[in-house]
Amino acid sequence: MGVITYGVSTGQCTMRSYISSVQFIDAEAYFEGDNFIWTFSTLAGTIKYTHHVTDEIHWQETGEFSSDETQWNKFLEMNLVKQTK
Repeated sequence: MGVITYGVSTGQCTMRSYISSVQFIDAEAYFEGDNFIWTFSTLAGTIKYTHHVTDEIHWQETGEFSSDETQWNKFLEMNLVKQTK
């Protein structure tokens, strides 16, 4: 689960992403064109997730890692479809 907040004084968004073990990550969140991106730092480098909505029911999420923030290596790609009842 993730909670996105907007800092009025900073003009920046932050996303707090929770995992099942009650841990969380605070990530920088922003829009770049049609993409919603959130990034966070680890001891080894930076992880970046990009969400791209292609139409009303389809979207794609990719995850990338970089040790220097210039060369990115994809480790995740999900192509998702919204389910309707």
